[in-house]
Amino acid sequence: MKKYITISILSLLAFATIYSCNDLDLEPLNRLSEAAYYKTAADFDGAIFSVYSSTQDYFAPGLGDGTSGFDGGTRMPWQKLVGLTDDDMFQQYTNDSAYDAQILQGSSDPEATLSLAFRVTYKGIYRANLILKKIEEDDVDLTEAKKATYIAEAKFLRAFFHFQAMKLWGNPPLVTEVAENLATASIPNSTSEALYAAILSDFEAAFTGLPLSWDDSNKGRATKWAAKAYVGKVNVWKQDWTAATSAFQEVVGSGAFALESNYDDVFAWDNENNIESIFEIQASGNFDGNNNIWVMDDTEIAAQQGMLRPFHFGISNQLHPGGNAVVGWRGGWAQLWAATKEIEELFEPGDKRFPVSLYAEGDDYIGMPDGKPTEVFTYTKDWMHTAKGTNIKKYMGPRNSVTENYSSNGGTDYSNHRWFRYGGMLLLYAEALIQSGNTSAGMDIINNQIRSRAGLGATTEADPIKALIDERRRELAFEYHRIFDVQRWGIGAQVFGNWDSRFRYFPMPQREIDASKGELTQSPGW
Repeated sequence: MKKYITISILSLLAFATIYSCNDLDLEPLNRLSEAAYYKTAADFDGAIFSVYSSTQDYFAPGLGDGTSGFDGGTRMPWQKLVGLTDDDMFQQYTNDSAYDAQILQGSSDPEATLSLAFRVTYKGIYRANLILKKIEEDDVDLTEAKKATYIAEAKFLRAFFHFQAMKLWGNPPLVTEVAENLATASIPNSTSEALYAAILSDFEAAFTGLPLSWDDSNKGRATKWAAKAYVGKVNVWKQDWTAATSAFQEVVGSGAFALESNYDDVFAWDNENNIESIFEIQASGNFDGNNNIWVMDDTEIAAQQGMLRPFHFGISNQLHPGGNAVVGWRGGWAQLWAATKEIEELFEPGDKRFPVSLYAEGDDYIGMPDGKPTEVFTYTKDWMHTAKGTNIKKYMGPRNSVTENYSSNGGTDYSNHRWFRYGGMLLLYAEALIQSGNTSAGMDIINNQIRSRAGLGATTEADPIKALIDERRRELAFEYHRIFDVQRWGIGAQVFGNWDSRFRYFPMPQREIDASKGELTQSPGW
């Protein structure tokens, strides 16, 4: 959704999350009041975009609360919670240890990160609920068709955020109405049954009301078949294999999505919202200023309009011989997070996904210290802070190392995050088929679609579930799905040496438990 939408920033109202009851934010005086808003299609467009913008806050450098730090605090909550806790990524600087050993055991300030993730999630839900409330008022100037589309879009986003909450915390609150006062603002935990029912109901309603596609000026907004893909995904988490298979069959049959023939094209900065994309988190662009309406309502921080991948995944110039400042990010402290040896060694020889996902000795590397490409260097693992693993290349390689994709300081890139894509959906479809007893159809997807694109023949793994597990790990490396897969498959004890049963979910932030005055309780086992 870059450079097309021109609705004024004044159309985005900032609303306080209903959960931080003792720390409510006042509406800025330079914003339109709620009473004068939610009347026209332009108003509801702005309100919808403000819900989308909450998805981008998962990748934010912090929301200006003073807790964001160099590698801690609220910086990049989604990557820290669901990326660095998996077995594909580790924090090599300043701590040469697997991050799961830190944040899951509470020794790296997880509270701030958990709290921001909770606030971002329920801010999105609150905004969606507010739209659903306001659109029913008598003085709304909308056609019935427009009204139906906005309702469907708001329900898609409400379901999206509730699903993230359920994946993170297991039994988080289910919020389907706007709290009218502080006395009703504290909502207790829900149940998995109620959450699944509400999430699936919202996604099905979204499927009914959303358009098949949007015009170029609205690319990135949720579509009918994106909603149905999520129906399938949620049912995989629910282990309702019949319902999941049915939903995925509909999506495949629609022809709405397809695999890119070249895996590298999926993550290219100049190929966003491509045929494989089901849902992306939209970023901005370098030369167009604040041109992404999704990210203009909360902090207006330029770096927040993109992803802090270069800062956290890039090569450190401190480690290049002579401290060559043209290699890494100009601050010199890049390369915090890297790929483990385990994921590096899981790729088979000839797998076309490897050179897109990971750096290898002798690869071309282009430094972007000030947002401008330097000469081509030869990558070496000597640039690592540790001998373990290698550097992450996905979203980062030479194809994406161009000025147009980088902030002026080189610390941020502007390629959308491909949150849910068709390759990942096909593997969920394969899983549902295998679990339903249709192993041959599931393996056909794995072998003749996913592995075929990767330039590989049929897997030699005899166990279809093990084949599925390994293929999802390779296909979706560094896309923040792995820890959720480990948790839902119940294989944590096989993967981690420090696993215990409470790690099935993340802990609720204590701040929210305290603010609820006892209504909200801790995640199971914590």
